Amino acid sequence: MAHLALLNRSGRTCGKSWRRVAFPVMEGQTTPGSDARFGSGKEKRPMSKTWSKPVILHGIGEEGEDVVVDSSLGASWALIEDWPEEEGEALDKALLVLAAVAQGKAKEEDGRKALISAATEAGVKFTA
Repeated sequence: MAHLALLNRSGRTCGKSWRRVAFPVMEGQTTPGSDARFGSGKEKRPMSKTWSKPVILHGIGEEGEDVVVDSSLGASWALIEDWPEEEGEALDKALLVLAAVAQGKAKEEDGRKALISAATEAGVKFTA
């Protein structure tokens, strides 16, 4: 099993140590071509199951739009790319829980709950 490090929009690994999160990928897994965050669609993609109840994070998108999060991978992206706070205990814990979910060491629901806790801590309005 290989690992894929999350990169920021400029293509560099995120600078803060707590933001360096690696997710396992399965051999032969590819990304959908429509997912611009992963590129051409030929790269390996981290495993992530879709949540039955998505979390809508209000106003945190690039232009203040709502962000719909329906997987642990999506939650990781939201916390790393769109999050309004740089530090926080719940934020740090959420990133660790989401990495554990990706490694199969925690449940998807644990990742969802961790995202909600981080949103509460940061004062991000959400619908869950």
